[in-house]
Amino acid sequence: MRRYLQFAIEDRAPATRTVRLKHGGTFRTKPEQRWLPIRGVEYFTAATPGFVWSASISPALLAWIDVRDRLYDRRGNMLVKLESLFTIADACGPEIDQGASLRWLAEAVWFPYAFVGGAIRWEPVSGEAARATLVQQGAPVAPTVEFDAEGRMVLIRGERYRDVGGGKLALTPWVGR
Repeated sequence: MRRYLQFAIEDRAPATRTVRLKHGGTFRTKPEQRWLPIRGVEYFTAATPGFVWSASISPALLAWIDVRDRLYDRRGNMLVKLESLFTIADACGPEIDQGASLRWLAEAVWFPYAFVGGAIRWEPVSGEAARATLVQQGAPVAPTVEFDAEGRMVLIRGERYRDVGGGKLALTPWVGR
């Protein structure tokens, strides 16, 4: 982790407290689905784990789906609406909390000062990997983070709840590169 912080943070760089990211591209929720255009914005807090991601997906001409995913006060929530009016999904609970917390940890690579605060406890796994445990109440979030020889974070691996059909959720392997 020390190598990563030396790689990611310039000497005397001011501490990042909040981050705003904009994106565009394509999106799909299942491998068999076609790719759909998406555009969005995400706001993060670094010291206290939190984010709000808002995006719009265009499945057809003059139709859109608004999505908002968030982690606030250790609670996750995913809200999906058709054309900003009709709720398709409004998910919350321990499984969503765990998934949102894992997402924050994975995306903290965009704002490395998040890794030096009191929100994360680090344990060595090997010379190239460490376990990052998010210090919080609720579902455990403790993925393994891998680094290359130059100190770059190259992979995060953990378990995340996933819909396995029939309204059931199960912890399944999850990897971010």
